[in-house]
Amino acid sequence: MIMIIPPSFFGFQTAQRALLASQAGLNIVNHNISNANTDGYTRQRLDLSTSSPLAPPNLQGQINLQLGQGVDIAGITRIRDTFLDNQYQKELGTQGELTKGNEIFNQLESVVDEPSSTGLANSIQQLFASVSDMRNNPQSLPARTAFIQKMVDLTQVIKNQGQQLADLHKNLIGTAGDASSFPTSQLGISITDLNSKLASIASYNKQINAITSSGAPPNDLLDKRNQLVEQLSGFADIDVKPLNGEQLQISLGGQILVRGTELLDTLSLTVNAGGNAAAVPALVTTTTGGTDITNGIKGGKIKGILDLAGNNTAIENVYGVFSKLSSLFENLTGQFNAVQQGGRDLTGTQHPVTDTVYGELFNTDSTYSGSGPKLLFLKVNPNFKLNPDKISLAKDDTTIVPSGFAGVGDSRNAKAFADIRTTVFSGLSNSTLETFHQSLVSRLGTDARSYQDRLDSQDTVITSLEGRRQSVSGVNLDEESLNLLKFQRSFEAASRMVKAFNEVYQTILNMV
Repeated sequence: MIMIIPPSFFGFQTAQRALLASQAGLNIVNHNISNANTDGYTRQRLDLSTSSPLAPPNLQGQINLQLGQGVDIAGITRIRDTFLDNQYQKELGTQGELTKGNEIFNQLESVVDEPSSTGLANSIQQLFASVSDMRNNPQSLPARTAFIQKMVDLTQVIKNQGQQLADLHKNLIGTAGDASSFPTSQLGISITDLNSKLASIASYNKQINAITSSGAPPNDLLDKRNQLVEQLSGFADIDVKPLNGEQLQISLGGQILVRGTELLDTLSLTVNAGGNAAAVPALVTTTTGGTDITNGIKGGKIKGILDLAGNNTAIENVYGVFSKLSSLFENLTGQFNAVQQGGRDLTGTQHPVTDTVYGELFNTDSTYSGSGPKLLFLKVNPNFKLNPDKISLAKDDTTIVPSGFAGVGDSRNAKAFADIRTTVFSGLSNSTLETFHQSLVSRLGTDARSYQDRLDSQDTVITSLEGRRQSVSGVNLDEESLNLLKFQRSFEAASRMVKAFNEVYQTILNMV
């Protein structure tokens, strides 16, 4: 008879491994259930493998046998789908861009506020209605006073819109030539937040590197880093490349910012000295290298801010709307001034361009620098409020010698004022004042609707991807309940085996 002699305490050690494996399984189930509602958490799985069998010494023959030694814990695995993660991360950048763009478009539309009884379109109509009243009764001082008031009303409406647009532009990206305004702008705050996340990712890389070097899986740290990467993707279209040892390399605009444990560079805002500085006062550059990556950012919240502030001329952006309103106002005021200078007032006096008192119905504030949009610097000449009779409603008629004045009832120059409404201005894309404004409002509405539709579609894509990711990585409480029952029963069975072997060894010891 052949007798196989196993090592001492062989069975007890096998049962002990089973006990420890079951306990580890219960701990992981507990961890999963505890974090079922934790954002960014990835469910974990206990990987078990068969222990290497033992070939005990055979003292009475050459029969080769192997005795199983139970179970080993092979590892704890995060359940992730890398393809879904990469796709989700990419779509987050698009969602961030559209979300921010849609938010700014809503603000733009609230500023322009058309159609509205208090909007610019109505103010233009009211202005020309008052011109018509003056034309019908050129001697009426009340009609002239009403015209002046309508000029004031229109000026207040358009300058109010212009100021709101200027404030919105400053809030988004700062003021041209003033670097001190950059940090508190939405762009500056976003850059600061992005830099903070880059530093945190580099820090997590260091911790992950230390743990992986010891041979342990840093699952929870990987979850936290992954959540930061996804948040970072919402700010800009970062390029994430995996490196050895669970490390990451992060680039933006072709510039490597994080490589493993190293934070190679961050982002800064610098003054734009180029021709588009008024629209885009701040450039996004790398801090160390000073490389301009403004146009290299193709997605994310930062692109949404840059585009809607003024960097994307294909859409009605904030600076673009401000500039077009200024062009409209400059053409309107310039033409009214030209008509004023070409006629005669109620006393028959002419007011040429050299007349610094009554030569202009609208004049420019002395604080105007001489370049750029005049929108915020144009105002109604205050001299006309006290002297409405100085408005030139009569024609300068050279056929009337020597005065050139047909009398107080002449309203032929008032017709020239009225004709401004149908004048086509080359500076307004060969449009009339009202057509130009209507086109601006229409394009703004079309672009805003496009962003809203694209955002709705993108939200659907994100929801779908998140559902698919959760089906892979999320905690399923029903599944965890089954695992809980499975490991509980295994633990109970292993406990009985430990108890049985304990009794066996105790009996043997008592026999000795």
